[in-house]
Amino acid sequence: MLLSIYKLQLKKKEGEFNILLKNKWLWYNGKLSKPQIDALGWEYDALNGLKILKGEMDYYYNSDPHIQEAKARIDYFKTTIDTLEEIINTLRWRHSVVKNMIDWRRFESGG
Repeated sequence: MLLSIYKLQLKKKEGEFNILLKNKWLWYNGKLSKPQIDALGWEYDALNGLKILKGEMDYYYNSDPHIQEAKARIDYFKTTIDTLEEIINTLRWRHSVVKNMIDWRRFESGG
């Protein structure tokens, strides 16, 4: 149940990230209107008057605090999901582990 909740939350965060990334692209390329920028709470000049090449845009995306925060949230959910799946797999195969421990003890005692 908990695993399903975290998987759904991850999907939601990934969707929100894609929307954020689109809005950041529009913002960095000067394609957002002033009312849209006001609604998002961002500054009007994304690059502070700098002229940059398309190849340099990744540096700005990767260093943007909003994008970094969204990526961190996604990484948190991925890590939680991986941990929950590992716990479930451990529980799923515990009968084999217990059987192997019993067999090993039996072997050690000469039986």
